[in-house]
Amino acid sequence: NYGDCLMTLERWDDALATYLNIARNRTLYAVHPEVFVQSLFNIACILFSKKAYGPAIKWLNACLNLDPSRIEALFFLGKSHEAMGDLTAALDNFVAAARGSGKLRQTATNEVKIKIQSIYQCARLLLLNEKYGLAEELLTHATLAFPTVVEYHTLLGRAAFKQNKLKEAAMAFMRSLSLSPHHNTDAYIGMALVYARMHDAAKAQAFLNSAILYKKNLA
Repeated sequence: NYGDCLMTLERWDDALATYLNIARNRTLYAVHPEVFVQSLFNIACILFSKKAYGPAIKWLNACLNLDPSRIEALFFLGKSHEAMGDLTAALDNFVAAARGSGKLRQTATNEVKIKIQSIYQCARLLLLNEKYGLAEELLTHATLAFPTVVEYHTLLGRAAFKQNKLKEAAMAFMRSLSLSPHHNTDAYIGMALVYARMHDAAKAQAFLNSAILYKKNLA
């Protein structure tokens, strides 16, 4: 629709006004419910991009009230709550998004991508809250379900390292590096920390040098 075209052109204020007009037309929900609910979600996304997290949460909840299967709305609720400092609510919504199962619809979203991102955010927040065992458990299952997601292996290595499980940490970091050897400074740093804790200064320095090299290449 016209609002989508405006978003494509990055005319955010005009797009927001268009979607707000749709949201005010409640009769449209009876005729085109998917278009109506998508408009609510798009309003929230634009507000989120403007860092108006409180209003974004209001529109995301309105979207979910009409269609609870919208896992993308749950994901953005998690992002919004985190931005406002409510990590508990953020984690709850990321978990719900990761577990959710959307229905087929005209305004479809990439559910697998949302689930992968939601699991990543869950693990990141668990690590941030020092819940290393829970993070390890989550990521162990995640790496089995999505074995090619590099970040999962890196976070799994971090979770294991924080529990002083050096063998498991090294295996996870090396798996991450095997999937992405060139743009993966976090995994190189992780291996450097493992070897430093094992008092192998030479290998620790070698991995640290690799991290520095690839970081320079990315700059």
